[in-house]
Amino acid sequence: MILAIPVLRRVARLRIKERVFAYTLVVGLTILSVVLMTNYSADILPLLGKDSTLSGRAQLWSLVMDEIWKRPILGYGYEAFWQGFKGDSRGILEATGWLVPMAHNGYLDLWLSLGLIGIVAYLFVFLRSMRMALNYLRYDRRTIAVWPVAYLCFFSLHNTAESTLLTRTTFEFLIFVVVAVSLQQHEIRQRSAEYEGEIEDAPASVPSFGLSAPTFGSSGVSI
Repeated sequence: MILAIPVLRRVARLRIKERVFAYTLVVGLTILSVVLMTNYSADILPLLGKDSTLSGRAQLWSLVMDEIWKRPILGYGYEAFWQGFKGDSRGILEATGWLVPMAHNGYLDLWLSLGLIGIVAYLFVFLRSMRMALNYLRYDRRTIAVWPVAYLCFFSLHNTAESTLLTRTTFEFLIFVVVAVSLQQHEIRQRSAEYEGEIEDAPASVPSFGLSAPTFGSSGVSI
């Protein structure tokens, strides 16, 4: 993410057509990377010092997906799936042979808990926060302006191998909430300032409502 910061700053300040091209390129490269990792993981991962099972995660994710498809829309309930050998997670623990406390993937755990509805709600919040973070980066030239978009990128990548999404005891999710709320507050203040500026720049006028002002003669009687 540190290496990506200069790229993010430059892309965010491009013109809209250039930004669309850059974002499309990034999405295309991401999809290509996923395809390569899926089809050639046995050859690529050893070069990175990892095995093809990602320390047993590949088998675990396959078993978790089988459980997800049993309740894909609403899920099992918040933190209701992983109950050791007492709950629905028993089959996974017996298949893997070790006490699995989570799916080691934030998106799979969220899908287990809240179903597809939870995934859609999270994507809405995340994409909206990313849009506000990119706007903030585009208009603020301070170095600190990179922080929100950099952390959102880190958080999305981190949850592909760990479960820190919608959890009560992880520092990463707390920071995600703080960043999302702060960006929303900043956008509200910015819109308020722009609205007040438009009011100040507008010419002052008094509506006449189609009535003419009365005139008075010397005796004070309206003419």
